[in-house]
Amino acid sequence: MNGLRVLKFGGAALRDGSGVLRAAGLVRRHGGPRVIVVVSALEGVTEALRQAGEQARVGILAWDGIRVRHRSVLRETGLEGEILDRLLLEFRSILEHLISGGDLDVRVLDHLLSFGERMSARILAAVLRRDGLAATPFDAFDLGLSAGPDANGDIAGAEDLERSLAGGSIPVVTGFLAMDSAGGLTTLGANGSDLTAAWIGAALGAEEVQLWKTVPGIMTTDPRVDPEARLIEELDYGTAEELALGGADVLHPGTVEPLRRAGIPLRILSVLDPDGPGTRVCSRAEAHRCRETTSLV
Repeated sequence: MNGLRVLKFGGAALRDGSGVLRAAGLVRRHGGPRVIVVVSALEGVTEALRQAGEQARVGILAWDGIRVRHRSVLRETGLEGEILDRLLLEFRSILEHLISGGDLDVRVLDHLLSFGERMSARILAAVLRRDGLAATPFDAFDLGLSAGPDANGDIAGAEDLERSLAGGSIPVVTGFLAMDSAGGLTTLGANGSDLTAAWIGAALGAEEVQLWKTVPGIMTTDPRVDPEARLIEELDYGTAEELALGGADVLHPGTVEPLRRAGIPLRILSVLDPDGPGTRVCSRAEAHRCRETTSLV
């Protein structure tokens, strides 16, 4: 293909400053000459944003916790604290609007939840720049990434990503966020950043999409319950999709289909063991070691 890799980092991988620094190192090591990075919010932040909205409805301004959490990560990564000031003030203004009687409807809630990915994208892009790599944060909804009624992942602004790549800059894109059919901001649900990475990889014809998590890959059973659980190193698209649709929380259910259509391999890798094999998802013809599995949580 075109040598492009898409690397997605989940919230658990971006838990704190050390997690962000580790992710930046993995981008340098595994990204190759053409790389797009997709990020989730820092671990736990999406739920904290949801709770802040609920508290604002009863007159409580729960702003400090979010501010302190992100300022701490900026300090841990050696970045200036002002990087996120505009977003933090925008977040506070929404909470103040809710306190003054504004409705916490779906659109307002999605706006609130968007701040997690928007801030983590700017933090990781700043770390990459500080370390000598050109990097540009992008909000997926500004790229026109559209969930649409069929969740097809159209990207009106794919040329913006291509221009960034052509200019030598690494796009760092917000996962979890997209535009709905009416052009408003929407969110993609649990593990939605996986779906973002798959849509971008399929739209730009990537050679591979990598999902960096804190698990070794797809296991035969839940290792939290079964100490005999084994890593499945290779799966065909169909089996992986069945697992995701069956409730496996390692993948967003919509992740596999766009990659299957485009013939793009998916790899699930661990930030805790970056040299480990992980799980590779590909066509049945390629998946020579594909094993049957019936349960994954």
